[in-house]
Amino acid sequence: MLQFISQRKLMLCMVLLAGFFLLHACSSDSQPEPTLPDCIDDNVTYDNQIKPIITTYCDHPNCHNSGSSFGDYTSFQLMSSVINSGLFEERVIDLPVGNNSKMPPPYATIGPDVMASEDLQLVECWIAGGYPEN
Repeated sequence: MLQFISQRKLMLCMVLLAGFFLLHACSSDSQPEPTLPDCIDDNVTYDNQIKPIITTYCDHPNCHNSGSSFGDYTSFQLMSSVINSGLFEERVIDLPVGNNSKMPPPYATIGPDVMASEDLQLVECWIAGGYPEN
């Protein structure tokens, strides 16, 4: 009988201890708060800052030039569907460098295959500002 009580106490202690560790482990799990870009210029627009970036990184033959089947980025209006769908932000900002769906792609043969940090920051500010045209 004494051995049975000791086993029950030991089992109870183990269950309580495991529960404590599980609760503590879960309570300390937290995702970092998303950070907004450090926008020096709050007035980033497609016409003033983003169009030259698009021309540099996207507007090439077999990419996003006039009439392209991959999407024509030669004007704000032609880009509007990819902007509104969230695909532009996903492909340019969210995907990691090296992912074949990242834009510009790592296999780009015309133009840079990685966006300069200053240009990327302008794109992030444009997105954070709601994609203004002008």
